[in-house]
Amino acid sequence: MTMVFTNGCFDLFHPGHSHSLTAAKKFGDYLVVAINSDDWVRRVKGPGRPIYPLSERMKMVMCHKAVGEVAAFDTEDDLQNLIEKVYKPNVLVKGSEWRGKAVTGKDWVIANGGKMRYIEPYGEYRTTHIISQILNLFEKERWVTGE
Repeated sequence: MTMVFTNGCFDLFHPGHSHSLTAAKKFGDYLVVAINSDDWVRRVKGPGRPIYPLSERMKMVMCHKAVGEVAAFDTEDDLQNLIEKVYKPNVLVKGSEWRGKAVTGKDWVIANGGKMRYIEPYGEYRTTHIISQILNLFEKERWVTGE
């Protein structure tokens, strides 16, 4: 069995997430998705994030037909442990924006005969971009209505 592993925040699940999970699953038989803890998301994305708590984000991702299992992590050490000691994936998958950057677990996967794979984005679907669009719409509406 070929184990595939990916990770992310998965806040405000959108078509880009669905595309990424479907594409990741094509690299193997079983897809594990590690999801960043609420504290991790706040540290990296800011105090207004995540929009949904970890438990709800895990449920949303688990509902996707490509996903076999979800796990949570809080630090890069936690993520490395999930990769090295818990799941031991054959394939590690990240978005193409990670090419040339340090990817947690990449060295271990490759050293153990596995592969690193990258997925191209699907349109402009990014959570930060979607939130920005909503805020812009809100500001325009508030300006028009005077509220």
